[in-house]
Amino acid sequence: MDHEAEYWSGLESTNQWYPDFVSQLSKQVGAQQDEGRAAMITFQDGAEPSLRVFKNSKALRRYFTNSPTPISPDAPVCRRVFVLEGLPRRFIQILGSRLRVPPSFFAAHSAQPGKFVGSLLNHTLRHYDNRSRFTLISPKLHQAKIQEKPSNNANPVYFMQSSITRQLARITLFGEFEDPLWSFEKVSFWSVCEGKSWDALLLVDPPLGDFVMMPGDHVPRPVVHKNPDNVNPRGIGDSVSQDGYWYAPFPADNAGQMPGMKSMFDDIVSLCPARQRQSTEDPITSTDICRQLVLSAWIARLRVTEAEVVRKQYQMSISPDSSTFIPGTWLNGSWTRPWTQREFGGLVRAKSALESIDTTLFYNMDAIGIGGTSQIAEEWENEAWKSLRNTLLTLKTRVDILLEAYPQAVSVRESIVANKQAQQVGYLTSLATLFVPVSFIAAVFSMGGDYAAGQQSFYVFWAISLPIVVVACAYLFGGCVLSLLRKCLGTCEGEKCPV
Repeated sequence: MDHEAEYWSGLESTNQWYPDFVSQLSKQVGAQQDEGRAAMITFQDGAEPSLRVFKNSKALRRYFTNSPTPISPDAPVCRRVFVLEGLPRRFIQILGSRLRVPPSFFAAHSAQPGKFVGSLLNHTLRHYDNRSRFTLISPKLHQAKIQEKPSNNANPVYFMQSSITRQLARITLFGEFEDPLWSFEKVSFWSVCEGKSWDALLLVDPPLGDFVMMPGDHVPRPVVHKNPDNVNPRGIGDSVSQDGYWYAPFPADNAGQMPGMKSMFDDIVSLCPARQRQSTEDPITSTDICRQLVLSAWIARLRVTEAEVVRKQYQMSISPDSSTFIPGTWLNGSWTRPWTQREFGGLVRAKSALESIDTTLFYNMDAIGIGGTSQIAEEWENEAWKSLRNTLLTLKTRVDILLEAYPQAVSVRESIVANKQAQQVGYLTSLATLFVPVSFIAAVFSMGGDYAAGQQSFYVFWAISLPIVVVACAYLFGGCVLSLLRKCLGTCEGEKCPV
């Protein structure tokens, strides 16, 4: 226990850089200090790894009491990775003190990922060897629905109730509140080697629980978990849905055991022991499962993002209502439909969100050394990450096309309005041209007493004005009348013709 108390002092020393982390650990009391799961996977060359799950912190402490720690050159070869879910205080103190994990490793994992504001400044540059330590950030799609009152249904942000504060959001790329529940989660890796032996620690986030909270409100909101067979996230129509599973498939040798993509801890514990490795000299080999899970999560996120971009392109260039689609005329109103200020703001938000995603992808690629001299990823993994960034670049280009079309649409729409106004002015001028002579004649003839209204010579006014009106109407509207007659005659002849 003395080692654990000393380690707590080391954790408190990180308060200057991570004040929220120390504060959150200090608030854990009683059973909250044990709200987590831990497991140990032992590796051997050419054999399947062995798994041991610890039910609580007492079982973990008992294991370390009966096992030689830390590893030493004189001890038998020992290669093991500990998987910890969440940041429960007792588990942190036990693992940190026995494995001699730097306190900053746990503190850095507690930082909130995925923030648009401050995400560039809050991310510290990698100053360590990625073969012994790295952190990956991945998006998480939750097949769940939050039960809310009708007055609170518009709230887009929630917080998960766990030992790690993670933000839940249901805002689409373009700012609509129709997206499925999303959150960002972290996977942190640390290792230490001594001769041929090594110890490693994988720190993962807990899954979505049964309750969430709104910002500034500590009243728990119940969460209803949906059937995982519902592959289309809410807000994504069938016309732009992914054909099949949103997540990328795992290699063929693991087809019998597919990840559930709900809990990183469960997926690692279930998949890792079933994968036999030829060599386990490098602790990086224990991270292949979690790296594939992160890649699969990003593929699902970009697939949903692509569906949102395609849907927005359809709505803004053709029609906001898919039920009004008419073949042959479906592009006629693409420029005339007015764009609202909300649509322009949504495009700006989409551009910012895609830039933020691009930055996160860059940090992940830097964490595993892609494009550098200390690359730990395999060749297929390297190509997969580059493909993700290329896909994101394509999506950014599509949004840029919409942004560039916005001022063009405004100019075209203003030209159409100006032309209509000019036509209306022309009609008014024609009417003025028509009625000015009539008014002049009326004024002239009304000056004489015999030609005034009701007098015996008033018929002279009509005898002169009516021919002028007829001639003016024939001159101004004769073409329209003839065109209308031709259409009517053509329609009648078409009806008489046999089929």
